[in-house]
Amino acid sequence: MTSNFSQNAILFGTLQSYCLVCECYLAGKRDTIRHISKDDHKTNLEASIFVEEFTTDQIRKVKKGFFCELCNKYFSTIIQGRLHVSDGEHVRNKGVQLFQRMENGMVSYKNIPITKEAWNGIIENKCIICDTEFDSLESHITSQEHLFQLVQVDVEFGAYNGLYRVLENAFQCLTCNEVYTPVNTNVEASATTHFLESKHKRIYDKLAKAANEQLQVNDKRTNKGKSRGLNAKNALSRQLSSDSSLANEDDNDDGIKMLSIEKFINDFYAIKGTSLGGKDVVINTKIIVGLSSFYCITKLDTWKCEICDLTLNSDDIDAHRLSQKHEAAMSDTPVILIQAAGNEFIREVRPEVYHCGFCNIVEQGMDTILKHLNTADHKQSRISAAWRLHEHMLVKKLE
Repeated sequence: MTSNFSQNAILFGTLQSYCLVCECYLAGKRDTIRHISKDDHKTNLEASIFVEEFTTDQIRKVKKGFFCELCNKYFSTIIQGRLHVSDGEHVRNKGVQLFQRMENGMVSYKNIPITKEAWNGIIENKCIICDTEFDSLESHITSQEHLFQLVQVDVEFGAYNGLYRVLENAFQCLTCNEVYTPVNTNVEASATTHFLESKHKRIYDKLAKAANEQLQVNDKRTNKGKSRGLNAKNALSRQLSSDSSLANEDDNDDGIKMLSIEKFINDFYAIKGTSLGGKDVVINTKIIVGLSSFYCITKLDTWKCEICDLTLNSDDIDAHRLSQKHEAAMSDTPVILIQAAGNEFIREVRPEVYHCGFCNIVEQGMDTILKHLNTADHKQSRISAAWRLHEHMLVKKLE
């Protein structure tokens, strides 16, 4: 991750630093922190723009040359910059910036999903990272032993957007989630050849298409919401948090209404696992959310039932979600329908507190939850959900 100093065009050495936009020497960390807080520095930084040729590489023009924020390196000429962007260190630093965590333990790279199994090195019932078999996927991938091994095995960035891990005399493709052994060549060359093979390209294109389609759907919803003036008003927030009956299904002026969960859900069922891993709940064959999210049980530092406003231990979660008290609270929790936003799953778990089913988080106030629906994190969660639902429906058709 790019450091705050690099983002401020600070070239740092072992002890001392140098500001490339102000052209001044800084003796230590304290001096640097004081310097980047000054208005003069902020003005100079704003005047220093990224080179158009290297916008995605985060290389900016400074007074005496060029500076790569990702690698914290200075170049006196543009030629040196062009050579640098193909260097292995820069490729890795740039690639790491493009990873994002998604719902249900998945990861994406350049918006392309990587399954939970592939990311954790799981093929069938064996972990190739730990070189061991297991009985429970969740227990293994959350164990300290596995996590310790996982952080020691780097992801390599290959040609054609290919991602792989180097194993002993072999490599794992994170797109195909298979292990390949090179024949009469090295791992890097063998991986490059693999990324050009029809099977790999077919799987990659399928993932890319699904991700792109979901992004287009989200963009249309965003634009539609803007055209309808969907920025929440204070009056709307008061209306949604009032003591109105759950049976009231009349649209307000902004196309937002409350609906009881019994009327919203026509059909739902839990699935113990898709090819992308994890436990999910399918709602009305149109929406898929994580099991914990369905029951509004979130986790930040601790587990918490948002509906019951109760902190939980991990061992108590199943007993709580199946309790009569929680089921009654679920029945009393209204779903918020937003006409311009399509198939969202938003519930008002407490007055003025709204739960996003796709992201399994809560936001305070209608203004905030509406803004959340347009964030990159929410869009990534929607992509993950759409892909999991797509995979599940394909399997269901074959049954």
